Amino acid sequence: MTHSKDAYDIDLNSLIPELNEIINSQPLSPNLQIPKEEYFDRISFSADYLKKLLGYREEPYFIVKVSEPSFDYWFALYLSTKKPHLIPLILDQYFKESNDPGLFISHVEHYVLEIIDKNVFYNVKDQLKEISSWIREKRNVYPQQVFIQNQIVNFNLNKINLLQIIQIINKAWDTSEDMSNFFYDGEGSIKEGLIKSPYGNLFFEGLKVHCEDSSISNLKTLLSKQQIDTRVILNTNFKKISLIRPIKHLIDKGCLSMNQKEASQWISNNFIKRTKEGFDSISSDSTQKTMARFHTEPKNAQIKYEHWFKSVKSN
Repeated sequence: MTHSKDAYDIDLNSLIPELNEIINSQPLSPNLQIPKEEYFDRISFSADYLKKLLGYREEPYFIVKVSEPSFDYWFALYLSTKKPHLIPLILDQYFKESNDPGLFISHVEHYVLEIIDKNVFYNVKDQLKEISSWIREKRNVYPQQVFIQNQIVNFNLNKINLLQIIQIINKAWDTSEDMSNFFYDGEGSIKEGLIKSPYGNLFFEGLKVHCEDSSISNLKTLLSKQQIDTRVILNTNFKKISLIRPIKHLIDKGCLSMNQKEASQWISNNFIKRTKEGFDSISSDSTQKTMARFHTEPKNAQIKYEHWFKSVKSN
């Protein structure tokens, strides 16, 4: 991205470690219903996603530009980490560089302030006061601007689906869903495949974390409706039922054009689980029996899938 940065640039390479330190050392809000490690993983996941989306090549800095649709989110986290007395100076700097002062104030008021207010990893009361005071001061000079979301989020969904990163980022504050399962349409996604879009990507993202690293490309090939020479190897701690259940759900939803018998044979032919002693194959007969008993996603499911159909509409 860049090999230099200004004093108040948002550099994810320095922001993410700082957030990690804060989350691990500061008291957390009782509203947080997940472990702090998982909460940080969700933020880190969003950062890694943006880097991949924009073609990061291990440069010293990764600067989030004001033109980036996810800027408000990262700006909110950035301000949350700063000492209160620095916040007016930071806001003034971005305000001076803004092409539309009224619109920038609206961004801070309607997006940035709200995101910080929902911050659950440490006390940001003083930061909120400084930002609110800054907004009131600027509103005395610049009239209230009508806040039209469609004008603010203005990008071409046909070229690159940046809406997905905004959804991912917004859901980083939501403690009810596993972020590792969320669909993206950037480099490496499965546009045409065995499972109806976008659920093939959702399934891929959910399952790949339970595969051996050497099998991830094999999994992508398989879901892209191509034959594979060697079976996908599932990790030792992965439960076979956690593969069977989402496949059954995808069949029931009409997103996978197989019946239960065909799907059971497909799983048996293409997946194997590593054990301490070697490998454990997946029987097509037992898989079909498991599918017949399946009803709902259990709380301890290793792939969370029921929310896919609530959060994402099929193409």
